[in-house]
Amino acid sequence: NATSGVGIFADDYELSVYDCMINDADPHDVVLKTETPNLDLIPSHLSLVDAELELVSKIRREYVTKSFVDKIRDEYDYVFIDCLPSIGLVTVNALTAADSVIIPVQCEIFSLEGLGKLTSTIN
Repeated sequence: NATSGVGIFADDYELSVYDCMINDADPHDVVLKTETPNLDLIPSHLSLVDAELELVSKIRREYVTKSFVDKIRDEYDYVFIDCLPSIGLVTVNALTAADSVIIPVQCEIFSLEGLGKLTSTIN
């Protein structure tokens, strides 16, 4: 929800993170400026759901996000990758591209169980 959370909606852009992952779009062509100073965004889109299936056949599929993030990494102090609360191929890609991980959780038993599974995946 980071995309809509900063006030960018589907009508505001043509390319998204999906295009970087699946169509090898240059991330420089996808980055959008937000109204928040010093905050740029590669927007997400509902089509990202399809990426899970389309990544399966790619070689080095776990490194797709890392490959395009590395192209822009030096231009930013921080790169945040907001993920779905699931451990699919898109999330594995984000973890592979990351230097560190922040895991927000609700104080509920099911959230804590999920945290344990995610921690195992990260390790």
